[in-house]
Amino acid sequence: MPVYDEFSRVIDRTRVMLHRAVLAAEAIHDGSEVTVPMRAVLEFLRRDGEHTVSAIARARSVSRQHIQVVVNDLLDLGLVERIDNPQHRSAPLIRLTTVGEACIDEMHRRERDAFEPLLVGHPELSEERLRLAAAVVDEIGAVMAARREAS
Repeated sequence: MPVYDEFSRVIDRTRVMLHRAVLAAEAIHDGSEVTVPMRAVLEFLRRDGEHTVSAIARARSVSRQHIQVVVNDLLDLGLVERIDNPQHRSAPLIRLTTVGEACIDEMHRRERDAFEPLLVGHPELSEERLRLAAAVVDEIGAVMAARREAS
């Protein structure tokens, strides 16, 4: 099979997996005020620390306006806060509050409790294979991002 066909297959499977992940997250966190986009921003801030809205948007490959709406909602819930940015007065840094940290940690716990049992009895989903799959997706993303930046 030509390499483009395999590439296309990976992209298609990634889309399907994304939709399944969204449905699973919505079911796991049913009743929560935190939406899937809000969770993504909380997770980014938990993993990568404080950032400007623009930096979050670039890292997530979405519009600054979209992230601004999400951050505003998170601010309203008290899950993030704005802090002074010593490098840019008009672009505050966004960071998790203590409540926001507890919220994303609890979301991760619920997800782990829901997904870990799925891995039992599936040696094809070993840590090594999952790490390799993530690396391939990261490499495709980096190539696509470099192409976008070059054009």
